[in-house]
This record gives sequence, C-alpha cells and structure tokens, in this order.
Amino acid sequence: MRHCGRTTLLWIGTVLLFLGSAAIIALCDTVTMLQTGTPEQVLAFSAASYNIGEGGPATLIIQRTGGNVETVTVQCSTAGDAAVADVDYRTIATTVTFAPGATSEVCLVPIVNDNTLENQETFRVWLSEPTAAVLGTLAIATVTIVDDDDPSLAGKAGPLLAWPTIPNKCV
Repeated sequence: MRHCGRTTLLWIGTVLLFLGSAAIIALCDTVTMLQTGTPEQVLAFSAASYNIGEGGPATLIIQRTGGNVETVTVQCSTAGDAAVADVDYRTIATTVTFAPGATSEVCLVPIVNDNTLENQETFRVWLSEPTAAVLGTLAIATVTIVDDDDPSLAGKAGPLLAWPTIPNKCV
C-alpha cells in the first residue's frame, strides 16, 4: 500500500487499480472500495448566463459541491465582450472565500448606470486559481446588461417598478 496525497494506491501482485481518491481491491468476485481523504471540492457558477439591468450589480452565484469541510478560495475576474470595461461595468479581480460549511458564495460586479440608449451588451466572468478545490464545468459565465433607458426593455432584467399614481384633479 502506498499513500499519494489523498489517494491510497493498493498493489495486488502486478495489478494496481484506483479511481480518483478511492482505491478498488478486486479479489475473486468481491469488490471492496476504500475511500481515503476528504471528497474533492468543486467550484462552479450556478448558471452559464445572467441578465442584469444597468442599475446592477451583477450577482453571480458560485456553488461548492463534493464537500465543504475546509476553507477554499477562488479568483473571480471580468473580461470584456460587447460591453466595455469601466464604461459599462467595473473591472474586478477578487478572491472569493468559502468558509467551512459554506456551499455558495457570490461574486459581485458593479454595473455602470448611464443615460445612453444602447443595445444589450455582454461580458464574461471567469473563475480561476482555486485553492483546496478544483473548477467545475461552469467556470465561465456570460453576463448580459439590459439597457434601462429603452422603455420597451424596462423591467426585463428585474422587477418592473410601478409609476406613482397621480390623482386626477381635472373635473
């Protein structure tokens, strides 16, 4: 038996079988699985895309699966697309920390609220450099900024705010 980090390798004659952090011993018709170490922690966005109005901020949810017994961190950074950094949204490069027991955290990206009538614009948010974890499938998310200056689009990225009622004084 040999220990390599979280994985235990078991030699049976000239046969070595292992799967991730589990070792499999095959004897005749019996298979025994031995789990070693803690489960691998996986970090990923909860969705591949997010819509947000110009009022912002964009709130991207990062989920942790596969275990939550230790502190893990991940970098959350923005990258432009049709939206322009520091014109349509604020550039970020921040570390998100998951405390033991936490299964989700957020990455906030401030959105610039201007008075310019414009089309929907997108940018990307990346997860990178995890510590004590690995990145999952959804390590990149696309954020679409929905312009709030166009009345036909108002409310499509969030709740529609009602106009105040003005009493009719004309009789």
